[in-house]
Amino acid sequence: MTKNGSFNTTGDLSDIEATFLASMNLLFSLFGIFGNVLVFIVVVRNRQLHTVTNMFITSLALADLLVCLVAQPMYVIFLFGLPPNPAYGNTRKTFFLCLRACIDQQPGCHHNRPLHSHRVADAVPT
Repeated sequence: MTKNGSFNTTGDLSDIEATFLASMNLLFSLFGIFGNVLVFIVVVRNRQLHTVTNMFITSLALADLLVCLVAQPMYVIFLFGLPPNPAYGNTRKTFFLCLRACIDQQPGCHHNRPLHSHRVADAVPT
């Protein structure tokens, strides 16, 4: 509990508003989990649905499932007082280092070049 017996740690929301936001987030999270799991079940069980487009939709469903399982519950916990933890910062740093490593391995991705390209006419001596 924080000051005045309130569980709400966001200063600009009343307890009723925070409770409403938390319940809506949990409700949408549960609906999202249910819907995305159904997408997986349908695509896995039906061989006719194993197309490139449906695999793309399945990967989007996986990303949305992770949001419903991780991000929305974390926001609900934040509304009611998630204690600060240095592990969250380390996780974020590790994620961005992995992302940078993946980007560096892409063909045609050179970070030491300037963002603008030189015109061909500038490179040819006259």
